[in-house]
Amino acid sequence: MKLDFKDLRKAYADKEVLKGLSFQVESGNILAFLGKNGAGKTTTIRILMNVIKKDSGEITLDGVPFDRNNFRIGYLPEERGMYQKNKILDQLVYFGELKGYGKEEAKKSAKELLEKVGLAESMNKNLETLSKGNQQKVQIVEALMCEPDIIILDEPFSGLDPINSSILKELILEKSGKDKITLFSSHQMGYVDEICTDIAILTDGVCKVNDKIETIKRDMAKNKVFVIPFDFDLESYKNMLSEKNYKPEIKRDRIVVDLGNVKREEFLTDIAKLNVDVDSYGIYKPTIADIFMEYAR
Repeated sequence: MKLDFKDLRKAYADKEVLKGLSFQVESGNILAFLGKNGAGKTTTIRILMNVIKKDSGEITLDGVPFDRNNFRIGYLPEERGMYQKNKILDQLVYFGELKGYGKEEAKKSAKELLEKVGLAESMNKNLETLSKGNQQKVQIVEALMCEPDIIILDEPFSGLDPINSSILKELILEKSGKDKITLFSSHQMGYVDEICTDIAILTDGVCKVNDKIETIKRDMAKNKVFVIPFDFDLESYKNMLSEKNYKPEIKRDRIVVDLGNVKREEFLTDIAKLNVDVDSYGIYKPTIADIFMEYAR
């Protein structure tokens, strides 16, 4: 399946939030749906779920206008909305029925997923008795139960420790199969790198990039290298490279240099002449954070 967002526009009063937004996501490829706060992500999701109406543009699934009533959508919003004083299993079944699932189908799926996340013994407890992390696991169960066709996860690892994050990561990968469309939104770039294959980055209501993550990494790397000087100020080292007509950038703990047409051997000769010990040198490999910084400005 291929879900296409084509030239979406949406304004609230005199503020235009979506300004011709276009991107696509294919089933089997988990899409990192990223952008700064206010970029238009939430508005896009609400249009997809028919919570609000778009002003213009269209959403199609395999070329046919998308009707959310024909598909099961599992949605984990950043704002949590389950009932603290109700039993966990009861409200999971209730939410399942609201989505059109049969009661027994919802109960069976909820029990299976609660078992997978280690909460089977808590299914008859009130939600408020659980820790914040375990409440988050229940929220994710609610989003993934009953095999939804489209999965939308907004900050799913919020409040989770590394062990529970690993459990939930495996569950997300399992449920986001070849016939599922998955949008994954998070500011925790490490999880994006581990889970997602594709990416779409929104900036000010438009999509700045929509492609395979590995393709973007290769394009950004080109003929770039990194240098980490040993016990030496990065800004001073950058200035020394600039004096040799290179165009270095400081990226976190290292200097990144686009060599252009210069051979790496020639560059190594030049940095040896600087008489500064080098702790590490290698071919530059951009991270998801680097991609985000490049396109989300």
